[in-house]
Amino acid sequence: MLGIDKMKEMFDQTFQAMDAMDNFRTKAIDVMGQNNAIIRDQLARADQYVDRTRQQQAREAASQVGVPSVGGPVKL
Repeated sequence: MLGIDKMKEMFDQTFQAMDAMDNFRTKAIDVMGQNNAIIRDQLARADQYVDRTRQQQAREAASQVGVPSVGGPVKL
């Protein structure tokens, strides 16, 4: 049979392990959130480049078809 002191020690070790897992999970979630923010920023930058390329392609296609460019704040 196990003594009461040994039982307490085993429970203490179990609780320490659980605390370590909780701390790891908390830190991992923080890092994942930071990584997600970085990825969102990079995707926003990439979207700007894609939009610029699409606009240029649309202008080129319109000029080839002979559609006049529309001036003003909104361009087609």
